[in-house]
Amino acid sequence: MTSGGASWTIEHLRSELIETLEEDVDTVLDKMKSLHLISLEENIAIQHDENSRVRVEKLMDLILLKGETACENFLSHIESIVLRFPALPNLFESFVKYKEKVFQQLVEQLDVKTHLTTKLSLSDVLSIGPENVNVLPQQFKDIMCHFLRKLMALNQTARNIELQPDPSTQEPNDEDDDNYEDVFEDCTVYFNRKF
Repeated sequence: MTSGGASWTIEHLRSELIETLEEDVDTVLDKMKSLHLISLEENIAIQHDENSRVRVEKLMDLILLKGETACENFLSHIESIVLRFPALPNLFESFVKYKEKVFQQLVEQLDVKTHLTTKLSLSDVLSIGPENVNVLPQQFKDIMCHFLRKLMALNQTARNIELQPDPSTQEPNDEDDDNYEDVFEDCTVYFNRKF
C-alpha cells in the first residue's frame, strides 16, 4: 500500500470513519450498493449483522479488498454524503493537517526546505551525466537529489534507490574471516590426506 493512496487513507482514518459512519450505516450501504461498489449479496451479508459498528467494519474491509479504484470511489462518494455526517468535514480536515505534518517532517529529514521555493536552472539540468547518476547516495538527505537526477536522465531505476553503506560506520565483518578460516581448514584437510 503506497503512502498517500486511497487505501492508505482509509487504513489511517479507519477508526474515525467507523465511528462517524456507524451513525447511519444504512444510508452508506445503500449509497455503496447504488454505485455498484458492493453487490446486492455483499450488502445482504453486511446487513445481516445487528451491530452497526461491525457492519461498517465489514464494509471497510470489503472496499479495501476490492483494491485502490474501489477505495478511491468510496472516498469520493463519502464526501458527497458529507451533509448527513457532520463529523466528516472535521475528519478530513484533521487528516489533511496530518499529511501536511508528515510532509514537513520528510522535508526536514531530506534537508530540502531551501529547495522547495527554487526552480532548477539550466546548468543544474545540464550537469546531469553518468558520473553523477550512477553514484549511490551515502546519506539520507542525498536521496532526493539522486532521485531527481535519475528522473531527469530518464533512468528507469529512479525509484530503486539504496543508500551506499559508509565504510567508516560499518562494523568489521567477522563472517568473512570465518569463510577464510573454513577455506583454510578445507585446504589443510585436502592436502594432508593420505593418498
